Amino acid sequence: APHFPFPVIEIFTYRLTAKPAGIGAISATQIHLASKNIKAAMTANEDRPSMSRHFNSFVDAFVTYTDNLPSTVLWRQWAAIAAIAGVLERKVWTYTVGSNHYPNQFIWLIGPPAAGKTVLTSVVQDLWYGIKEINVAPSSASSASFVDALRAGEKRIVRPAEFVIPVQYNAVAAAINELGVFLQAYDNEMVATLTDLYDGKRYGERKRTSKIEYVLEAPCVNMLAGGTPSFLSDLLPPG
Repeated sequence: APHFPFPVIEIFTYRLTAKPAGIGAISATQIHLASKNIKAAMTANEDRPSMSRHFNSFVDAFVTYTDNLPSTVLWRQWAAIAAIAGVLERKVWTYTVGSNHYPNQFIWLIGPPAAGKTVLTSVVQDLWYGIKEINVAPSSASSASFVDALRAGEKRIVRPAEFVIPVQYNAVAAAINELGVFLQAYDNEMVATLTDLYDGKRYGERKRTSKIEYVLEAPCVNMLAGGTPSFLSDLLPPG
């Protein structure tokens, strides 16, 4: 596949500051972390005619579309990124640090109640449900049932500029309105499963009692979830 160098990627994080008792808007302070040159690997055939776009930027269009929602611009931008990642799956990637990195995003919107988290996860979930090819996970699931949803999302695609044979992977998109429903406090099995899947590497299980054995060579999980600081504090063990 042709490789196109991207000039500089600016990496930022944000510190959110809530008003007392969750009243008023949440302010965000941008913190610069790093700048890095990377290359993007693209699978499009250069001879193929380009497709017209409805918007110059999906993120900007999404922010405008959700302008009536009681959510910060920052959260709406991250929700748009989550929506894109859920559609891209392993169809595109960036090449950096000697390997391919896919849009395998775990995006959590952490803030006080009534800050506009659920409305965003619902909008993104509706967008995903509107695309029949997207495998959407249930909002409440055990570790085993979540992996079952991932196994059900088997995809085969052809990259004409790269491979002759189809490329196979498993993908699931999860829009979680409340992390407390999806993740129970100290649910070590689910946390371990999500941690393992986040790397996008080979994942497998073998259970002697039920004689279940499988391997997912190329898993892809994209998640947009909302939660409160108190739940996050209860979820993570001390230390």
